[in-house]
Amino acid sequence: MVEGDETAHIPLNGGFKTKYDSNDIDEIYSPFVRRDYPITNYEKCKLIFNAIFLLPLRVFIIGILCFIFWVVSNVVFIGMDSEKRSFDHLRGMKKWLYLSAGYFCRVGLFSSGFLSIQRWHVTKEQMDKIRRTDLKINVENIIHDSSAPCTIVCNHISMLDVIVLLSEFNITSFVAHERLKDTVFFGKWMKQINCLFVSEDNKKELADLIKNRQMLHDFKSTRMVIFPEGTTTNGSYHILFNRGAFSAGMPVQPCMLRYPWNHFCPSWETIPVHTYFLRLLTQFYIPLHVIHFPIYYPSLHEQNDPTVFAANVRHVMTKCTNRMFTKQMKSGYKSGLEIIKVGNQTRKDKLSLHDRIINGEFEWTKNKNF
Repeated sequence: MVEGDETAHIPLNGGFKTKYDSNDIDEIYSPFVRRDYPITNYEKCKLIFNAIFLLPLRVFIIGILCFIFWVVSNVVFIGMDSEKRSFDHLRGMKKWLYLSAGYFCRVGLFSSGFLSIQRWHVTKEQMDKIRRTDLKINVENIIHDSSAPCTIVCNHISMLDVIVLLSEFNITSFVAHERLKDTVFFGKWMKQINCLFVSEDNKKELADLIKNRQMLHDFKSTRMVIFPEGTTTNGSYHILFNRGAFSAGMPVQPCMLRYPWNHFCPSWETIPVHTYFLRLLTQFYIPLHVIHFPIYYPSLHEQNDPTVFAANVRHVMTKCTNRMFTKQMKSGYKSGLEIIKVGNQTRKDKLSLHDRIINGEFEWTKNKNF
């Protein structure tokens, strides 16, 4: 590959064109490129029609839901000291009222086009079989301490993953960037559910912060959800897991989200926010699969080595999901999904792709108006 070579622009998966070698780019950036380009004529017509008739209704309903929940989240804390204005200090009717957030999230998802959610459950026997055969772990010798705190770990695809998980697990806290702390409505709400905020200054101590939160968990506080990939992908890959969620050596409960698609992929990787929500809210129907796993109790070796722990959990999540997908396909079920690949990419590779797009090395070749 010669950098000054100006030979024909090579079309790249996802609607990009580049003057660089497409094979090299596909290997590095394949988990982060769009897969739903070029936009079909059907999708263009649907977008125009739904932008006129469906989009205003959905925006109105979602706005009403946000306003109602904003009122609820303020009313329940009336009369409480500012230091105690969090979910952990709510009791009785106030706590029950705040727990209604899960129902608000489900109604919001329904209003956005997620008319039904298909749930699959991986059994403990299925997970243990993979740990025995693939990872050579003697699962019979692992102590299952049900009193130990358990963190939820999940793949990250869409901007709506948080809403989906809130509807599945009700009130949970998340690891979020510190800049979200000051956003209108969401910032205050994230403080109330005790989200762990990460800044550039404390990023190096993130693993310790997560470990301390896990150690202090007393079952009265919110469960923590962590996206170990550290960024969103297009859903076709499992990139490297960060060690933060596994550094304490405590049990984790994996969860997998999958978005079957035909015309619009709900993943958020290299698409502008306004374009993303315009296309998302103009879909008639968006399928969603949620795969629940049993609690993963680490072996002694995994407790002592968070890198191995993270890699093994990723392997189990990927293998179980692919087996379930293959079984459904054999039974004639057409899900619009594909086998998940395992990649060694990280968030830095995604940021590198974004920088190269900004610098003009890539550009949208089709459907520039969308």
